[in-house]
Amino acid sequence: MSDSNKASSKDKLIEAAVVHLNREGLNNFTATSLTRSANLGYGTFYKYFSSTEDVLESAIKKNVTDWSQMISESNKNEPDRLLAFLEAIYKTILQVSNNASMRWLLEKPNYFVEIYFDLTRHHAIEDVKSAVASGQLSSEYLENFETKFKLHLWQICGGISMVDEGYNYKEIALELIKLIIPTEVKRQKANEICEILKNRNY
Repeated sequence: MSDSNKASSKDKLIEAAVVHLNREGLNNFTATSLTRSANLGYGTFYKYFSSTEDVLESAIKKNVTDWSQMISESNKNEPDRLLAFLEAIYKTILQVSNNASMRWLLEKPNYFVEIYFDLTRHHAIEDVKSAVASGQLSSEYLENFETKFKLHLWQICGGISMVDEGYNYKEIALELIKLIIPTEVKRQKANEICEILKNRNY
């Protein structure tokens, strides 16, 4: 079998995993169900993955990569980089909390946090650096920024749990943003950011 065919089979399994997660979450997430969906032989699965945990991680990376790139692309022309940083987080909260196909992430929040952090921290750091350069934030905010950013992602997981308890996802998203806005940002600016996010049609 050629390398291209091997890659194709692996991609088929990852795509089958993504489709399965979108439809059924982690229910019946097995090598048998995935190979059947991908129209591949059962043994093919173990040529590429040692366990369903491995293909789960690959599927999450694909899902998160796709919509984090979409969010980054839509935000790149926003001149206010502090707003761009917070808007990306806000969109992420909306995406995960109001998308039934992402609900299973609550069962694996550590996957979401680690993968989303790895894929998006460079975008977040660049936005914050731009906000510092424009005088919107002090350089001190960059200290331990990666730790802060990871904590924000864990806050998102907590917020999503509240949505499952019946809270309105848009209200949760806005309250999370209020918690995430750097404390050094003046109240008027913070209120303006919240109003902008609240009124934009996402």
